[in-house]
Order: sequence, then C-alpha cells, then structure tokens
Amino acid sequence: MYVSDHPLSPYAVVLAEQSEFSIGALAANGDDEGEGMSEESGDVRKVPQDRLITLAGMITGLTPMLSKKGDRMAKFVLEDIEGSVEAIIFPQPFSKYGTSLIDDAIVKVRCRFDQSGLGSQILVNEVIALELDTSQPHSLPLEISLQAESFNQQQSNELMNLLRRYPGSDPVILSIKQNGGKKFRADLPFTVDSLSNDLRDQLSVLVG
Repeated sequence: MYVSDHPLSPYAVVLAEQSEFSIGALAANGDDEGEGMSEESGDVRKVPQDRLITLAGMITGLTPMLSKKGDRMAKFVLEDIEGSVEAIIFPQPFSKYGTSLIDDAIVKVRCRFDQSGLGSQILVNEVIALELDTSQPHSLPLEISLQAESFNQQQSNELMNLLRRYPGSDPVILSIKQNGGKKFRADLPFTVDSLSNDLRDQLSVLVG
C-alpha cells in the first residue's frame, strides 16, 4: 500500500512500451470472464504459457535460495502499477543475471508465464536493468469515461473548470457511452497533470 503515488507512476508509459503484457493481465489470466483482461489497461489478450514473453517492472521481496543441488537461485516479486506476480529464477539464468537482482531495481525480464492450481508465477530466463531517464517527461493520457444519460451541461462545465486547474503535459480523452452502446471519443483542447492525486480524487467525486 502506498500513501502517495505508486513509485512507478512516473515511468508507467516507459514500462508499458517495454512490456508485452501488463502484470495486471497476468493476474486476471485465469478469470473466465476476463480472459486475461486487465480492467485498467483494457488488455484482453490471452497470456501464453508456451513461449517466452517480455515484462517490465520493479523487483521487490528478493529472496536468495539454494536448489536441491546447492546451486544459487532466487525468488522475488515483479510489480508494475497494475499488479504483481511471483517470479522464480533458477540456477542457470541466476549465474548470468544474479547481479542485476536488487530490491527496488526496475528491470525488463524474459520469462515464461506459468499458471496452475497453486497460482500464477513467472519463470525468469533473462534480466535486463532499465536505465530510465527522469529528465524527459513522458505523456500519460487521462481518459474519462461517462454515461451519456447521466452527463449534463452543468457537470460538463464543472469538469472543464476542474481540469483547467491542473495544467500539465498529459492529453485528456473524453469517452461518452450512449444508450445504444456506441461510444463518442473526443480529445480535449488542453493538457493536464494526469498523475495528480488531487485531480483524480476530485474527478472521482464529480463523475465517478
């Protein structure tokens, strides 16, 4: 639980560019209704278990271990802003990439996704440390979804005034769902600070 923003929030766009799937999609992969869908990311692709995939996130809970033969290996948790998954790296890849395994390090991994009755995990084959440039801001669009029947002119005016109070570099997309199921999408003519907790809290109160 983070009292402030998730520590990976500033790198969300970069991590998404480096990953084939969000870690939230892995967590939802066993959901028959979701079929691997992450509610926040909208990722509806089935996560394969028969090939290597690429994921990116932060290492937490690193625990060194020994195999039955006494070789060094480790387990850890790989986390992004949508979820987390347990990771295991066996002795052979550990001998190559063990020095890259550091708590709070942000990495890209090549791995196999494994899901069984005991839960989900990834088996790591390769670990690459990511050098993230914090001096170059990355755009993180803010999408606001509304139901047409509950969105009136007064609410529209309040929404526009609210967004203008939090200027930034992130575009705003307004998605309005109509009664027939059709969606109307519009790019609003200004940008905001989409990572502002105050803005998100007030949006939640105003439009849900």
